[in-house]
This record gives sequence, C-alpha cells and structure tokens, in this order.
Amino acid sequence: MIDPIIKTKSYRFHAAYIPWIVLFMSVFTLNLKTGMAAISLSAANITRILMVVFAGLLSVFYLLTSKRAFGHVFDIPILCFLMFGIAGIISGAYATEGYYAIWKAIEICVDVIAIVIIFHVSPARNAVLMLFRITVILYALILLSVLVGAVISPSNAFIYMPRAFFKYQLSGVFPIINPNSVGFISAFLSIILLVCFIQTGQRLHKLFYLLLFLVAFISLILAQARTSIVAFIAATSAYLFFDRRIKSLLAFIVALSLLFSLDVSASYLQRGQSKELLNTMSGRTVAWENAWHLFEKSPIIGNGFASASKFDVLKGSSTTTLHGSVLDVLVGVGILGFIPWAVAIVYTGIRLVWPLGGRERSGSSRQMQIIRAVMVSIYVLILVKMITSSLLASHESFFLLFLILTAYSTIPETATEDPFIVRT
Repeated sequence: MIDPIIKTKSYRFHAAYIPWIVLFMSVFTLNLKTGMAAISLSAANITRILMVVFAGLLSVFYLLTSKRAFGHVFDIPILCFLMFGIAGIISGAYATEGYYAIWKAIEICVDVIAIVIIFHVSPARNAVLMLFRITVILYALILLSVLVGAVISPSNAFIYMPRAFFKYQLSGVFPIINPNSVGFISAFLSIILLVCFIQTGQRLHKLFYLLLFLVAFISLILAQARTSIVAFIAATSAYLFFDRRIKSLLAFIVALSLLFSLDVSASYLQRGQSKELLNTMSGRTVAWENAWHLFEKSPIIGNGFASASKFDVLKGSSTTTLHGSVLDVLVGVGILGFIPWAVAIVYTGIRLVWPLGGRERSGSSRQMQIIRAVMVSIYVLILVKMITSSLLASHESFFLLFLILTAYSTIPETATEDPFIVRT
C-alpha cells in the first residue's frame, strides 16, 4: 500500500537531492523586492540568489559528470522546459528590466537541471519517488510552520475579512506565505493523506492519517483559497477514477452536489466580495486584459520573461505575476516560448495517464496503478491551480513539484522496488 510519510522499505539519501531541496527552500525566503529601475539586494534577496547559484553549480557538476543524468536532458518534456527557460534568458535582451528577466529565467533552467540530475541515482524511478516523498515531508513542515505561526501570532496569521462568511483567512507568518499558497499546500497534503487513509490497512495507521487529513483539510478551508478548493475536488475525483473506485467517485459527486446546493457554500465561496469583484476573479481579469493587449504587440517573441508582467503590465507593483500561468508565459516569451512550455505540460499529462512501457510489462500492476493515480491527481491539482496562479511560469515550489511529475512520466513502468510502497 502507499505510505509516503511513515514507512519505507529503503531510504538512502543521495547528494543529488541537495540542489532540489535547496531550490525548494529558496522559494520560501522573502521574494525579490523590485522597483522600476533596479532589484533591491537585501539580505533575504542575496540569500535566495546564493541558494539558487549553489544549487545551479552543484547541478551542473552532476550533469557534466554523469552520463546517465545527461542523457535525460533530451527527454521531450525536460528538453521543452529547458527551451522555455532559454527563451526567457534570450528575452532579457529586449525586456524592460533585462537583468530581472534573465535572472528569473536562469532560475527556471536551474530548476530543470536539478530534476535531471536525480536520474544520476539508480534506479531512477525509485529516486524520483523518493524525491516526491521528501516533497511531502517538506510541505508538511511548511504547513506545520503555518499552524505554529497561527498559535504564536494569530493577529498576523489570520487576515480579517469583515464581510466574509468566515471572518478570518489563514496565512503563513514563519515564513510569510499568502493564503493562496497555504491553500494549495493544504490541498496537496489533503490528497496525499486521503490516499494514505484509503490504502493503509492497519486501523491505527488509518486513524493517524485521518487526523492528519482533517488538519490539512481544515487548513484548506481556513485559507479560503477558492481555486485550491476546486483543484482539490478535481484532484480527488481524478484519483478515485484512476484508482478504479467508481462507487466512491459517484458518492463523492453526490455529496458535493448536496453541499453546493446549500446557501452557506455560496456565501463561503463569495468571501464577502461584491459581485463585480467576484466576476473579475478578484481583479485578475483586469490585469489579464492588459496583458493580452501587450501580448498582441509582440506575439511571437513576447516582451520579456517575468519582466513584462511585473513592470509593463503591473507597473512595478508588489504583485510579481499575473496570477495566470498561460498569460504570464505568452506575454513574457511569446508563442515561441509558449510552445515548448505547453508541450512539456501536455506530454507529462499524457505519459502519466498512458505510461511508457505499458502495464503489461509491470510486475506489480496494482502498486503501479496506485502510484499512477496519485501522480495524475497531483497533475490535475496543479493544472486547475495554474488557471489563477503563475505557479508553472516561475521559480516556485509548485513548479518544482510539477517537475517531479515530469521526471516520473519519462520513466517506463517496470517492476522495481519503490521506496514508499509497503505491504500491510
């Protein structure tokens, strides 16, 4: 059964995991503070830059010294993501803030190389699954920090919304994490814990996972991140379908229909906003319209990776992205950069649903089915979330998570020992 948190049959940490972990941690330093003219080099910004540089140098070292890893650079989705990053670097030549565009694109390239060197570890499939397990643990620690912050400093952790059904919205304090990110992290952990609860046979483990699931799910509700809630629903449905739990899926749909028929659901989702603000998706559509007009001026090569969104559309405001991955990519690197980016995402989805090698070659088809169902559910979770977030268009922990799915999709399904599969 799947048990990614408590048990493993084998766990051997490898230095090839270090760049990815450092990159993951760098995301949760303070974001780069930028103005119209230059990037502020605060201590937090310098720390983030140094972390990315360290991860990049170590990744390049492994890449150049490992034939096994280097060969995976040419896997279709990985190569496409790398081409997307390179397009971003080139866009720095004509971006409003060229250095900003180049640096943000370099972060993308480093992320891609960091996932490639995981193939240095043998067997690669186990290594990727182990990295997924590490991600679960890291996200769990982050959510724990959010909850600790809510206890220690509730006035800072809870954002007061006087007109909302729930008057308080959960955010992170140590480190600072916005409610939307808290919602996504909670949704991700809720999916994983739900799967653990379903698949684990021992009663004590079921109780343990049920309690953890309730903590994660309540955090999702308190964060009031509407897209993450929709993404959680879609991801849960995907998991139940691909794990062939059709009766459970039908019951889930019926329960959702009853829940959303209640007035309280509409009040909760509206979050006290006016209909006008709700119809603009909290103001997103206004920025999207401006971004589209800018895209039309340079549809082929774009207007500068990350820079166009930050400086040309949002005019250097504290918001760094358009809260929409597709438009962020289009306005930044144009159609030439969008095509490899989209190919990588679509290819990953196709190979997660229809894996290389086929089920007939697998010596453990039921276990493969569970893993595949989980991976597809997380893919759906990210795909829905990226509608109102730029999580797949910048150096984010969510982009790193997606790269794990991409790496897994390139590995044929063969009978091999999995580090977080245990029989109970």
